[in-house]
Amino acid sequence: MGMGGPTSIPISPLAIPNGKISAGMADNWDGLLTDVLEEIAKRIRMPKDYVAFRGVCTRWRSAATWDNYMFRNCPIPLLMLPPREDSLVLDFYNLTQGIVNQVSLSEPLTDKRCYSSKGCLIIIDQSLNVNVMHPFSNLQHKFPNIKTIMDVNLLPDGLFITKCVLSSNPLLEPDYMLMVIYETKKLAYARPGDETWTFLSQNKTGYWDITCYEGRIYAASFYGRITSYKVRAVDNSSKVELVAQL
Repeated sequence: MGMGGPTSIPISPLAIPNGKISAGMADNWDGLLTDVLEEIAKRIRMPKDYVAFRGVCTRWRSAATWDNYMFRNCPIPLLMLPPREDSLVLDFYNLTQGIVNQVSLSEPLTDKRCYSSKGCLIIIDQSLNVNVMHPFSNLQHKFPNIKTIMDVNLLPDGLFITKCVLSSNPLLEPDYMLMVIYETKKLAYARPGDETWTFLSQNKTGYWDITCYEGRIYAASFYGRITSYKVRAVDNSSKVELVAQL
């Protein structure tokens, strides 16, 4: 799924020595010193602009690492507007600037279910194929078909998936998991490239929420029971621990 994003980058004069850009420097942006590029990158606040900055060339990408992105933990989220029928454009409302940012798609999102987590979209199509995409970069990962989840009851309205959550931002940590609550009372997860989903747990009273913190999965039931799961990357085995029960 191809995507296009904004390419213009606001550059603060503070990032350039003496606040001036020489004619030679303006003609050869690729030749900027690494420390100058790093200073420019530090002043970029919006994640979409940071992604565009990294996409200019290899040197700019190496100067703008995600570990050094100063505003990665406190961005103001963009609001995704409802997809227009059969449209190849996805609209996001920018709360800070009061404008609409548009992203180009290779196929419309009509008749697809969309969830969001960690700045990414989780898209499930009518055939129950699952894709994770970052709207302002070229990141896209395929996940196993929903039909591979153990004992899943496929309802015609598609509401058997009640929540989708990523364990971390795929742009920052490529080794991440997609966790789902299905049929309100069962948990499963998968990693990019897996052929099937891994069943994690079932709770008769149902799960209200799920999240991941420091490598552990935490699930909260409707009756205040919080359970922790530690998943091993080698064999996908899990260790269960009751954290709290209210």
